[in-house]
Amino acid sequence: MFLTVLKLIVSLSLLISAIYIGGNISFDVDGRIFEVHIAALVFFILILLYIYGVILALFRKIVSFFSGKPSYEKGIDQLQMAFSGILLKDRKLTEKSLKKAKKYLGNIPIVSWIEGQLMLANKDYHKAKAIFYELSGKEKDTALGAYSICNLAIKDRSSSDAINAINSIIKLYPYAYELIFQAIVICLRNRNFSEARKYIPSLKGTKKGRVVEAIIYFEEGAATSNSDLLKKAFKLAPELTENAIRYSEYLMKAGEYKSARKILMQSFKYVHVPEVYKKYISCGKNLSDSDILKLAEKIANEIPNSWMVYFEFANCALQNDMKKLAFQNFLKAYEIEPYDFIADKLAMLLPEIETAVSTVHSNEPLSSKSVRFLWRCQHCGNESRKWLPICDHCDWIGEYKYEELSFVEENDDTYIPIEYGK
Repeated sequence: MFLTVLKLIVSLSLLISAIYIGGNISFDVDGRIFEVHIAALVFFILILLYIYGVILALFRKIVSFFSGKPSYEKGIDQLQMAFSGILLKDRKLTEKSLKKAKKYLGNIPIVSWIEGQLMLANKDYHKAKAIFYELSGKEKDTALGAYSICNLAIKDRSSSDAINAINSIIKLYPYAYELIFQAIVICLRNRNFSEARKYIPSLKGTKKGRVVEAIIYFEEGAATSNSDLLKKAFKLAPELTENAIRYSEYLMKAGEYKSARKILMQSFKYVHVPEVYKKYISCGKNLSDSDILKLAEKIANEIPNSWMVYFEFANCALQNDMKKLAFQNFLKAYEIEPYDFIADKLAMLLPEIETAVSTVHSNEPLSSKSVRFLWRCQHCGNESRKWLPICDHCDWIGEYKYEELSFVEENDDTYIPIEYGK
């Protein structure tokens, strides 16, 4: 369409130019002089070119009608039919079209791949795997065979085949990050940490690469009790709460309580989870109740925008029978987030705190909301009571995020999430 419009524009431009220039061209034919206007000559030539194009197109159509389509076009048509058969799960259509496609195109990669899919549809897994292995050995610019082997290997939980197939794909497609993450998961599941570390250079510059690299060091450090690896994981991703807790425990064993608290404080600033907080206020040797209260007050001063620090500070004060201080901090926590369990604490203390009656309007019920706190996989939605490096449900790595979940039905027992304050 574009070329047709371009030809028309050029033709009109030549014709207009000839008319604008004007003048005649003389021809001597057997002693006779003929004069032709330049515009008429240009118009005549253009007409001849147009007639030539029409005749050529007509000739091609006639040849095509009698000789049929070129073999490669017939092969592509049959290939499309075979692929449609795979999608429609019509084995007869796939098999019939595949034979014709192979006749016209030969055993090219896409034909072999569809043949393998046909074997899978027929539940002939051994033959399908053999076809995919043969295909992966012949392929240069595609990875159809390797990808199919990878899917079969993951389904059959064949780790070595999956790793080999993924490595073949990565050579051709170095930015296939999801497959790289899958390979790392397989390595970590098998405690093959040295193999997992080989993929780290491929992760550089990716958004998720920093966290995945940290998880590799964390998993190896936790399995081998190597505090240096836990330290490396913490520097890469302080938000990995389980790693921060493990690393702080090693520091506490060495008597480095100040360093341990620093680690826990930094991690808590990234993700406000109760496990990290409780580890922080218990971090020390022979801590008294007043020591714990001072640590609770310190973290409340460091992170004043979190309801949790005021709530926990209030709990510490309550344990020390400092009810007024406890009430004041429960109230601060409630002003940030009006949760029902905080309202329950205020209601419990309200009769004993006379000076605070006018502040909270005791005549009116506290407006609050019921919530649960849990770790949720951002890929499949799986819920967990604690952070997991690899999702148990979908095998994705580094996808758990700490979330607040509001709920309507109090008796909903379809899951058992973390319930704060109980």
